[in-house]
Amino acid sequence: MNVLTIREPIEAIHIDTNRLGHHLKRSVEQDVSDHVFHLADTMAQALGEAETNFLNNRFDRLVSTVQKIATLAEMCGFISVRTVAGDVSHAVQRNDAVAVSATVHRLLRIGEKSLYAIWDLPEQFV
Repeated sequence: MNVLTIREPIEAIHIDTNRLGHHLKRSVEQDVSDHVFHLADTMAQALGEAETNFLNNRFDRLVSTVQKIATLAEMCGFISVRTVAGDVSHAVQRNDAVAVSATVHRLLRIGEKSLYAIWDLPEQFV
């Protein structure tokens, strides 16, 4: 009997904490923890929307959702998320179904890891 072990891809995430800190300090009217929660919630919703659009083969909507993710990622220093969002857009433009699938799943993995990573960061910016 052959045994096949499938490993979860392990990828490093890159967050520009200076850019994130600058973004958080600009919003003086909100508590930093509340702002991080709002940021995480907005990103999570956009990632969920991207997944839904991908699963429903709505690539026109997927591109606009990924652009929203890229803008949010750029603003907040989510370097890895921004890069992979660009890869998703490029794969859709090339009409490469395999690349779209791979990059969307990578975007979801990296997005989730990035959200976990920023959750403990607000203490640095208080």
